[in-house]
Parts: sequence; structure tokens; C-alpha cells
Amino acid sequence: MTISAAVLDAMVAAGCTAEQIAAVVKADLATNDERLEKKRANNADRQRRHRERNALSRVTGVTNGDKRDETPSSSPSPLVPPSQTLPPIIPQSSSPTPATKRATRLPADWVLPKAWGQWAIDRGYSEATIRLEAEKFRNHWVAKSGKDATKLDWEATWRNWILNSSKQTSSRGPPVPKPKSEFMQHQDDVQRVLDEARGISRNDQFTGDTLDLGSGDYRSH
Repeated sequence: MTISAAVLDAMVAAGCTAEQIAAVVKADLATNDERLEKKRANNADRQRRHRERNALSRVTGVTNGDKRDETPSSSPSPLVPPSQTLPPIIPQSSSPTPATKRATRLPADWVLPKAWGQWAIDRGYSEATIRLEAEKFRNHWVAKSGKDATKLDWEATWRNWILNSSKQTSSRGPPVPKPKSEFMQHQDDVQRVLDEARGISRNDQFTGDTLDLGSGDYRSH
């Protein structure tokens, strides 16, 4: 604080010289200047922190009423000017999540891709079989309706189709001969009697070639 007139009067009364009084006044002025400089520095620091809080509140939405640490950090983070807008912060996961795959229908103009056909060839299927199964595959899935008509992986569906077609073929086995009707068996017996009467020997394996015309009157009119 500045030396008062009463202090100066007391120094004069005590017999202090002018140099002594001047030295005390200079020391007092230096002290006052130092205090003033500190006060200015503190005011400037408070104003700087105030501006930083206001700028940060505009960026992050934190208001001045929220509790914040008044102690300035040793290395304050740089602030983005208020005129710029920060992008939203998106947390990064350890592994990116793939986009969800949606089931689709088989296109009406679908044709068998070369790689799909080669896959079937590599497993021993003939080209004729593959072409036939591809046509059946397209006709089946294009005409099918409902939720089962959509698939996530059409290539896997095609492979299962081919594998299932071979199972169906093997499960059917060789064709079973159609049993002879009663009328057809009668015709074979008559033919056998006639052949024996004429001395003709006929192998039984050809008797089944007689046409089954069904029952009726076949006499000439």
C-alpha cells in the first residue's frame, strides 16, 4: 500500500535524511507496481479461462453453471474456434460390423453363372444334367411365392439343389417294369399256343412287346 503523509511526517520528525525517505518511497512504489502487475496477470488469467470455458461450452454444450476444474492444466488442449463445428464423436469398435445382408428373390432372367456350373462339373455332373437342373432351378424359384422364395445366398442354394438332385436320382434306382394286365397276359398265352402249333420257338423276353389294347371285341366285321 502507498506510504501515507503521516508516515512521511514521522520519518522527518525522526531525523531521516531526504535520501532515506526517497529510498523508502521508491521501495514502496516498487512493491505497489509488483502487486499491480500480479493483479493484472491474475485478471488476464481469469479472463482467458472464462473465454476458454465459453468456447468449450459452445462446442460440447457444457454451460458455465457446470462444475469445472478452475486449475489451469500444464498443457491445455487446443480449442476449436467457435466458427467451426466439430463432427460427432463416434466410438470405434475393435472390429467393424458388416452390413446386414438381406434375402432376395431369384431374378426372372437368371442364367447359371459359369463358376456355378464349373463347380458342378468338378463334381462329376455332365453338361446336359447341369443345363437341365439349371432350368428346373430357375423355374422353381421364380414361380415360388412366400417367404421361402427369398434366399441370403443363392450360390449355396444352387449347390444344395445339385446335391439333392443326385440323391433323388440314386434313391429312385432302376425303373421297375410295369406289371402286365390280365388281358395282355391272355394275349401272350394265346400267342404262345399258336407259336407252338406252328413249331415256332419264341424267347419269353419278347412276349412283353405285345401291345396292351385293353379288353374289347377285335374280330373283323
